[in-house]
Amino acid sequence: MSWWKFGINLAWLGFVDAHSDIVHYFINIGSTFMGADLNAKEGTPKQINHSTNGKDRYDEGKVQTYRIPTQKLSAYDHLYVSVWAVNQVGLSSAIVHSKFKKLPQGILSLVRRCQSEDCEGHCVCSPQDKVCRNNGSSCNDVTSGNPNNLLQVTDVIFGSSNVHYTPSNTVLQGRWSIVHRQGIPPYMYQWSVGFTEHDVPVGIFDPERERVWHDDGQLTFVIYTLMRGRVLEETVSYSVFVKAWYNKNTYAVFKSNGVIIDTKKPAVQNILGSSITD
Repeated sequence: MSWWKFGINLAWLGFVDAHSDIVHYFINIGSTFMGADLNAKEGTPKQINHSTNGKDRYDEGKVQTYRIPTQKLSAYDHLYVSVWAVNQVGLSSAIVHSKFKKLPQGILSLVRRCQSEDCEGHCVCSPQDKVCRNNGSSCNDVTSGNPNNLLQVTDVIFGSSNVHYTPSNTVLQGRWSIVHRQGIPPYMYQWSVGFTEHDVPVGIFDPERERVWHDDGQLTFVIYTLMRGRVLEETVSYSVFVKAWYNKNTYAVFKSNGVIIDTKKPAVQNILGSSITD
């Protein structure tokens, strides 16, 4: 992989969907972890169509190679690259993060040993769904009395927003937006799902075996599908939770009002009456 003054050449693989093929990818280039400030259009990820012409790596899919235009790169020693895939039904993969060091002659060298990027230990060199040791600082949760930008999180089902019930017991969807601008804006988001009655996401992800918070970068929506064999509880309310990061040590948690799982068919009752004739 390589770089020049206004772009980089990337190659990647490993995104495979056995049931619904990959359609396209999104790529962010930044000067910081999860950053998008070096995209050709700052803050807007580059969309790249999936190619079937690359070298086949079988279980890992076909190698994707593209030239990505960027902002001017001369002033930066390191570049952060985030990539995620989207399949034919619109579901996104997890975001994959990498960090590269710019070398002479336009070479990009993958950083394999790294340090945590924030107080929770997020980094670019940990195993998937794992974190590194934190950066030595403590996190500042400003959920209560938040002096920074405030969000509204809305439950969404099949294109309809602000819903209260859902006929699905395997899918939760949400969107969020800034509704009050003050202090510092978020530079990245994470999402989770859980029982509405709790202030933090519990009830779906097992913190002993699973990652509870999932990276969403600058995206403002999520579609979560349960793994096969698992279902949401009937008549229980679930919320989408969003963690907005304002800097490497400061965040606030927001959640939706919640959506109640109701998969039962409406009851049908036959009422007998008398006919009326003139």
